[in-house]
Amino acid sequence: NSMDLRLKTFMKKMPKEENGWTLRQTADGVDYYHNSNSNTISCYPPSLISQTNSPSWRWIPDPEEGYLPAQPINKNEDGSVEYLTISGRKVILSDAGPDWSIPEASLSVINEDLGLLENVNEAMLLHTLRERFKKDLIYTAIGRNVILINPFQQLPLYTPQMVET
Repeated sequence: NSMDLRLKTFMKKMPKEENGWTLRQTADGVDYYHNSNSNTISCYPPSLISQTNSPSWRWIPDPEEGYLPAQPINKNEDGSVEYLTISGRKVILSDAGPDWSIPEASLSVINEDLGLLENVNEAMLLHTLRERFKKDLIYTAIGRNVILINPFQQLPLYTPQMVET
């Protein structure tokens, strides 16, 4: 399968999941799921995949964050749309920018490797980096490369023994 070859995986089969889904790992030890019925892969557990049927989540532009996940809650007579952001803030936009819908599972799982994102766009990349940064996870992989976001503070990442070696 070219997808397995592209990901350079070894086929470490785990117990069967639901509807043909099997947990596997990449050569780097990152979990993903393979569906033998549809020959598709996902970084999301099958239980989350079944919850992705909510097409109403989408990215809206934000002057401070770049983009925020939001749901449309009202279409106004002037053509503008009122959105409710994931943080609960209401925003009215006449033009919401690119039409990037979001599978709900994408908001539940924060990948440690951007190469495993299923919906790759500028908003999803920023969201993943922002959510990892909030958890003091300043290193994010993108394939074999690493993105580091400077926290501008000391983090307990390295013990004195690690520094000395």
